[in-house]
Amino acid sequence: MNTNILKDLGLSKNEINIYIAGLKLGLSNVTTFAEETKLARSTAYDSLKALKEKGLASEIIKSSSRYFNVAEPRIILKKLQEKETKLKQLLPELEILHKTKIELPEVQFYKDREGFKTVTENILKIKNKIVLGFVASKNLEYLPIFHSQFRRKRKENNIKIKIITEKSKITQALKKDDKKELRETKFFDKIIKNNKTSLFIYDNKLAYINATQDEQLGIITKNKNIVNFQKKIFNYLWKKGGEEK
Repeated sequence: MNTNILKDLGLSKNEINIYIAGLKLGLSNVTTFAEETKLARSTAYDSLKALKEKGLASEIIKSSSRYFNVAEPRIILKKLQEKETKLKQLLPELEILHKTKIELPEVQFYKDREGFKTVTENILKIKNKIVLGFVASKNLEYLPIFHSQFRRKRKENNIKIKIITEKSKITQALKKDDKKELRETKFFDKIIKNNKTSLFIYDNKLAYINATQDEQLGIITKNKNIVNFQKKIFNYLWKKGGEEK
């Protein structure tokens, strides 16, 4: 007989043996249970007591002796059904707790040239969407060939981009080609000037890139609340971005 289901219900090995013996024995004293299961009398008694506490055995006193009778199998099914009913009643509250759980951000770090390349490749996966970016001119000046490859792949994947950046020779030259590059550019020197870090907002992720001669680093953070907060900051500055032409 496969008794694993009884084990899954929280019965110990001894309790299972006692219960099965009880189905065959009927009303019996502890000694009879012990003999049938080949357990020590004290162990048999403890198991019967445990079954009683779980509602799977009953006890009567007869001629100053204790006798036990185990519950019929359908009682087990009834108890399972009762537990299921109680769980269904509790489920809405549990689901509310699950929805309000704190979402811990996922953070991935990438070092050196290959690191920030990995980050940019992650950005390029979001085909047919829009990327928001705070872009440091110093990052664009580093590895210009790589930057042109990124722009080409971005256009191939129909990824539009809005960038807030500082006014420099390279950014002013890039802005002239905004339309054909699927890009919109606004200058905001008060925020970006002389910065060494670029930030891209996309697909519920933030990507930070440091790409200069001194340091190459990429960081990807995934957290819906943090991303939404950064989007609000970007959109607010975007509306104000006409200050600096």
